[in-house]
Amino acid sequence: MKTENMLKRFGFVIVFLASIFVLDSQAQDVAVSLDESSSIVGIMVEDHEVARFLASPDHWELDFNAVTSKIPGNVAIDALDYGRGGRLFFSLDCDTYLEGAFFADEDVILWDKSSFALVFDGDRSGLPRWADLDALDFVTTDPLEIILSLDIDARLTVGGETVLLAGEDLVRFRAGEGFTDIPFDGSLEGVPAGSDLDAFSRYSPNRWILSLDCAGRIGSLEFDDGDLVEWNPSSSSFSTVLFFDGLKNHIPLFCELNAAETNPWDLLFAPAILWMAY
Repeated sequence: MKTENMLKRFGFVIVFLASIFVLDSQAQDVAVSLDESSSIVGIMVEDHEVARFLASPDHWELDFNAVTSKIPGNVAIDALDYGRGGRLFFSLDCDTYLEGAFFADEDVILWDKSSFALVFDGDRSGLPRWADLDALDFVTTDPLEIILSLDIDARLTVGGETVLLAGEDLVRFRAGEGFTDIPFDGSLEGVPAGSDLDAFSRYSPNRWILSLDCAGRIGSLEFDDGDLVEWNPSSSSFSTVLFFDGLKNHIPLFCELNAAETNPWDLLFAPAILWMAY
């Protein structure tokens, strides 16, 4: 029995370390939405579609087809995250109807590959009706916990107090609690004044990936609006190298990243979790 338990623990460690290795080796795999329709290495990507870049092998592919999903051409995806099984969580840049149901630009919508559903009602959750949710990352889906950003400055009730959330900040929402804290204050972290946080994804607990709507510099790091930069919440510091170089990876110079997703954890850690349960 002792030998069997040791083998199980050893197996779990091997799976865990293998997951970490894959996580590090695919540091530039991203899914993105652009602020305007454009061609990426011959693939036409509309602003209401999602394209995925795979670093190994180095190529782009269309990941979410708006024609198949019936998203109208007059809206754009400006926030996204993926769940298990390829389920897409996203927000749009303006109010619209999808399959007869109304969705506001501060809502989060789920596409389960067959239909749309509302998973976060921004207005009822305390977001101003005139604000647009333009960046998001799911911490958990049940109970619902998300980290999000808005396209403009807005006053929100956060942790029981009314505070000003800037367009370069992130705020956390928990079901049953409301907005609880601001885990990223852009101005305090050196983000250029007047910029807007356009895309956000937690690659891992200490690797938060961001995109801004402008070109600029943070310390020695120079970036453009088609790039992804990396911030460490533990040390409150930015990496000195880009996580994703948009121009190098064929994002057109005139395009900016409207949304991005980098998190492979759901797929990679499922085997480790199953092994541990065994």
